[in-house]
Amino acid sequence: AEYMGELPVSSLVCLTNSNINSNKNYFSKNLCEMARFALFRFIICLISCLATYAGKFTVTHKVRFGISVAGKDEGSIEMGLFGETVPKTVKNFVALANHTYGYGYKYSQFHRIIQNFMIQGGDIVEGDGTGDKSYGEKFDDENFELSHYGAGWVSMANKGANTNSCQFFITVVPTRWLDGHHVVFGKVFEGMDLISVLSHMTTDKFGKPKVKVVIAEVEVWDVEPYDIDNPVVDDDDDEVKDEDDVQLGTDDGEL
Repeated sequence: AEYMGELPVSSLVCLTNSNINSNKNYFSKNLCEMARFALFRFIICLISCLATYAGKFTVTHKVRFGISVAGKDEGSIEMGLFGETVPKTVKNFVALANHTYGYGYKYSQFHRIIQNFMIQGGDIVEGDGTGDKSYGEKFDDENFELSHYGAGWVSMANKGANTNSCQFFITVVPTRWLDGHHVVFGKVFEGMDLISVLSHMTTDKFGKPKVKVVIAEVEVWDVEPYDIDNPVVDDDDDEVKDEDDVQLGTDDGEL
């Protein structure tokens, strides 16, 4: 092969600049591709999340309980119920709130209160946690799509799997250890200040309040179904009990 001699310095500079420009173009192209891929993944995740929560937190009914303590009106608690996610459970609660079958929640009590955990009520038979009655027989756990995310979630008390009836509880902290054991069906929208006060009432060692906490008034209304925004908030609380500390349920059951 014919020897061409050494390249001049100017040619080396041109080659170096050409290589640099080529590398810049290569990295710029890669960065653009990476950015497009990241955006694509974000959109897919967003669509997936929206699909997961679509209809999950759709409010179909509202219920208001007027609360009296020791015979004195102390305010009210308003709840939204998720009738598209747990229609059978909501139907039961609404029927009892409305006294559709001649019996229900009006004049029943919150018979069990555990500080930094929950308030429990709905025993329309005995008033002490031993009674069970619904618009029909006891019914199965409908599903566990909703969780005990934080304060203000309304859930069914029971005596074990598939023994739902009339009793329910309202959380005052996250109680995630109850997920998969109790059916969540509603969320408190107004009255959490009152629930907080009730949760700190003086009770006996079994959680029975020293004075009567009564559902003195009940109001129920259907609403045009609507989704609530950002309902899932886990409230951090150092005093949250774990599964070994508290079991929840009717008085003659383990859960």
